Amino acid sequence: CPQEIWEYIFKLACVDGGTTGRSLSLVSKDFRVASQSARFHSVAIDGDEQAVSFASLIRSLPPDLRCVRHFFI
Repeated sequence: CPQEIWEYIFKLACVDGGTTGRSLSLVSKDFRVASQSARFHSVAIDGDEQAVSFASLIRSLPPDLRCVRHFFI
């Protein structure tokens, strides 16, 4: 499949609070690259420690990969 198709599929799959995004990035190097734009499509944070960790992580990314569509606290 073309890269754009994979990105679309990943965005549809990454609506569970972050579990699928993390899992996709661990499948292979190719999936990690292809799923980067959807990795944080839906994020769920539970507690102060996770909030601080996520803030640190998101700041370390290039601006084009910081897209968060759904954010649950």
